Amino acid sequence: MKHPGFVIAGAQRSGTTSLIKNLCIHEKVERSMGIQNWLELNEPLENFEIKGKICGEQAPCAMYVPEHVERLHDKFPDKKIIVILRNPIFRAHSQYEHLRRKNAFLGRQHMILPGAAGSS
Repeated sequence: MKHPGFVIAGAQRSGTTSLIKNLCIHEKVERSMGIQNWLELNEPLENFEIKGKICGEQAPCAMYVPEHVERLHDKFPDKKIIVILRNPIFRAHSQYEHLRRKNAFLGRQHMILPGAAGSS
């Protein structure tokens, strides 16, 4: 069984999805699935064998949970972990707008980011 060649870790709204989609445009890169579930739910790893391709996937939890990073390193010591960082103010604003578009504030009419211009 061949395991993914890389894992992308990063905060929500930091660009992990864009990066994996752009990498998969290349003919020799394929998106795999399973690392996130293996890390969080301890599910078995699936077969990542895709002839002639480098497999990779997103696992944002690898950024925040030290035990997950240790498990990744113990199981796949040669795996590449790509970490995406984003300016925390821009990321928070992007997440706020994302949640606002999804009506995730459940009836709270005016949610303002702490420290936003014009708030006290």
